[in-house]
Amino acid sequence: MGTPAKFQIDLDKKFPTLAKPPIVEAAIYWNGETTQTTSPASIAGELMSKFPGYVSSTYFPPPNDPISIDLKKPPSDSPDQFRLLLSLTEDGRVGLFQSEGATFSQLKPYPGWDMFLTEGMRFWQAYSDILAPQSLDTLGLRFTSQIEVTSGERIEELIKNVSHPLIEIGLSQENFFHRESAILPQNPFRVDLSITMQTTPQTTQQFLLVDIDVQATQSIPNEMKQIHLRLAEMRYIKNAVFFGCIRNPEVRFGTR
Repeated sequence: MGTPAKFQIDLDKKFPTLAKPPIVEAAIYWNGETTQTTSPASIAGELMSKFPGYVSSTYFPPPNDPISIDLKKPPSDSPDQFRLLLSLTEDGRVGLFQSEGATFSQLKPYPGWDMFLTEGMRFWQAYSDILAPQSLDTLGLRFTSQIEVTSGERIEELIKNVSHPLIEIGLSQENFFHRESAILPQNPFRVDLSITMQTTPQTTQQFLLVDIDVQATQSIPNEMKQIHLRLAEMRYIKNAVFFGCIRNPEVRFGTR
């Protein structure tokens, strides 16, 4: 992904708000080093008490395994001893807590940034209250969109600045795949973009799957103000990428 040196994050800039956004999943994910060694059962009990409306499923280590997890160890050194999945099916919300971090996901229909962020920060607050990391080693924002392709519509009508598939060597629209990555100059972020054409086997309906993953490249103090700022900057980057590569999204999805 060519990222010009002049790229600047402008939080005052407004992107269009789509009336029917094609987002099928939005996620905030993080992990952080903590000094605590905590009982998995204790973690699960405290988390479930904070999210009474969510359905939970848990994983604990077998009785002959250690009864606590050392959250200071990196995932490669520590088996996946604890996992708690919280889901609110009717609202498409899913939270995953595990030894090395947590993820909050919002499935479609996407309710808008404010509601998504509010619930995501509830999960971060619960994680922070119970595990008390001093900083977050990883903070990321990932949006996956699924765009329906109408009959006869070509790739170049959907995406800006992507060359037409080379039909003469057998590369067709049906197996189109595009991937780019960049470290943003003068900004502590990495962005990964992948665009894939998918076909539903039952109906042969085609969809363009657009996945944008923005991640901080530096650790962040585990403070709400800092995390809000970083997530706002990541949202700006995500919007700049989406509206920079998809043709006429306001026409296709409407605005409000």
